[in-house]
Amino acid sequence: MHLDPGHAACLNLAGMDLHKAGRLDKTLEAFDRAIRVSPEFSWPRANRAGVLEHRGEIEKAKEGYRSAGHLYPKHPGAFLALARIFEAEGDHASALASTLEAIELAPEHARAHSRAVRVLRERARELPAASWNGLQERLQASAPEPASPVFLNTRAVAALLQPGLEDPEGAMAFLLAAVDSGERSLRVRGALLETIEELMAALDGPAAEKLAAARAALEPRGDALGEDAKEVLATVAAGRPLRINCGGGDLELAGGESWSADAFFLAGQASSPWRGEVAGTERDALYHSSRCFGEHEGALSGYRVPLAPGEYRVTLHFCELTTCEPGARRFDVFIEGRRVLPGYEPLVAGLWAADHRRFEGIEVSDGILDIRFAARWGDPCIAAIEVETR
Repeated sequence: MHLDPGHAACLNLAGMDLHKAGRLDKTLEAFDRAIRVSPEFSWPRANRAGVLEHRGEIEKAKEGYRSAGHLYPKHPGAFLALARIFEAEGDHASALASTLEAIELAPEHARAHSRAVRVLRERARELPAASWNGLQERLQASAPEPASPVFLNTRAVAALLQPGLEDPEGAMAFLLAAVDSGERSLRVRGALLETIEELMAALDGPAAEKLAAARAALEPRGDALGEDAKEVLATVAAGRPLRINCGGGDLELAGGESWSADAFFLAGQASSPWRGEVAGTERDALYHSSRCFGEHEGALSGYRVPLAPGEYRVTLHFCELTTCEPGARRFDVFIEGRRVLPGYEPLVAGLWAADHRRFEGIEVSDGILDIRFAARWGDPCIAAIEVETR
């Protein structure tokens, strides 16, 4: 189908192209024309709000996101963008309310559920009573039929954490219904595993046994490491560093430094390779790819690397390849269950700039090095992992 250049969709696309080129004033003109042509079209309003946010005109951006949310097509992303602004301002009640509006528009929206769950987990005691009052009823009113596992997981977390009305048994009922649905996608498994851990800390006896069985059904199989594990153990036993090129293939750098293809990840996707120059390093090729984990992948956002028990030095390599918007990608990093990087933002080093963080004295006792990522905003990404014996 051919669209006239004056069609609102074409004007919206033209505005997006101008934004990529950095021509912000012309960008706003294109979006304004699209809005005049089709006032009920949500995308130019949401994109215009994004430009205003980028320029620091926050109140105007909020107004734009609100107006876009309920237009056609329904735009849950506008409410999630609004929630992001509220979080940055420390207004977590408004952030949760905006996220719930996104869920009401799109009940299966994985990012909306993951962000609602994160606010509930991190801010349960800070949220006012008004944020909790009617929360379950509001979720029930927008529930799909049958209720999806991610939806049931959100209800489980809300039941478990409501101050003064904690209901771990009710939360377990939602959780087990989600497990019984049979869906085993990575996003579902990761979200449910996190909630199972919380419930196991609150329940014991037969209930804990049921939760343990549910966890066993969802966790990655231990034998999935296969022959790669034997090769890794032999490499480390010989005193050679283990080097993993996250998101990429086997790599040979200048001086004979070898990096193996990506392995031992629990979920995520390899990023589109970047071929340009990378600041702050002479090993540009190492940062041309990365593995990114969706915000919704929860407990499966990370790596489980087979290692003999002992003490290690672990170096993690990062590079921001896709966004120049401050705060758009922030996450926590955990090694062996300990948070080693809170609120890490790769962009702090610069766009297309290498950054690495080294951690000494990492103790591995169970034969597996656990490296996990917890999204605060956007998808956590990592370029490479390096492990050396001490």
